[in-house]
Amino acid sequence: LPFQYLKSIKVAHRDLKCENILLDSCDNVKLCDFGFARTINNGELSSTFCGSRAYAAPEILRQIPYDGFMVDVWSAAIVLYIMVTGVMPYNYDKPRKMLNQQLKHKISFPKLIFLSNDVKGLIFHMLHPCPAERLTYQEIVQSKWLVNTPFYIRTESMAFTRRKLMSAEVFVEKMNGSRD
Repeated sequence: LPFQYLKSIKVAHRDLKCENILLDSCDNVKLCDFGFARTINNGELSSTFCGSRAYAAPEILRQIPYDGFMVDVWSAAIVLYIMVTGVMPYNYDKPRKMLNQQLKHKISFPKLIFLSNDVKGLIFHMLHPCPAERLTYQEIVQSKWLVNTPFYIRTESMAFTRRKLMSAEVFVEKMNGSRD
């Protein structure tokens, strides 16, 4: 995860959102817009309101000092929720209601979309209203859902080879289909 790397160099992004997550030509995740990023030393807390309200952790909305790494976990959970459901978890047009739902740890998932309990649990624990209770980066990486999700880092040459192989497969299918 990019977040593990950022933490290893003591940097909190503080503006994670769908718009700041890109895919390269090989579909590898890349983060962008480090305008609110900050170096964090030895448990240092931040107090600047950063990011977008829809992705903001409750401690930011409550304007209390916060751990930049834990607000990144919160925002990553919002991004994951959007990725698997296609909708926002909270109605950010009503800030008080949104904060109330966050503090009560209320998270509902669309009923018409099948989601495994593993991904629901991961999101639920990443969105804990108490930062100390949120999953750490290590716990996220070791979560059952991520461990059971295949992921490969691809290079440009691998992507090209894959495209060539897919084209060859299509060609073979067409050839086999024309013989019948």
